Amino acid sequence: MTNISKLLPACGFAIAVALVAVTSAFKDTPRTKGGDTMYTFEYTAPGGSYSQTNVQTKSNWSYTPDATRCNDVNSKACRIYATDNDVIPDGNGGYTLNSTFSITASSGSVSHVTATSDGSGSDYISNQSNQ
Repeated sequence: MTNISKLLPACGFAIAVALVAVTSAFKDTPRTKGGDTMYTFEYTAPGGSYSQTNVQTKSNWSYTPDATRCNDVNSKACRIYATDNDVIPDGNGGYTLNSTFSITASSGSVSHVTATSDGSGSDYISNQSNQ
């Protein structure tokens, strides 16, 4: 009986470590406050341009499964998060922004996203520093 009682804490610790390792491998999908799934799109600057027109052009935004936020400094565009109503499956496991989705950017030669048709807060926009 004493041998089993000495093994129980060690077994409990091993199980806890295994559970942490398994569950930390799964990243949470971003969600709205209402619980709707959000899809992450990352800006690809054509020719390195962050002009207002380029930032507002939906074809310059591509889906990424990585929902990591940028540093949230409002200097230049980085990532936006769109709800299920605003995306279309592309047939390759990814998504594109639908035709009614809109992106508003600041004016200037280096622009950042100020709003999308989903919203203007940090739940929907993650910009980055200009470096």
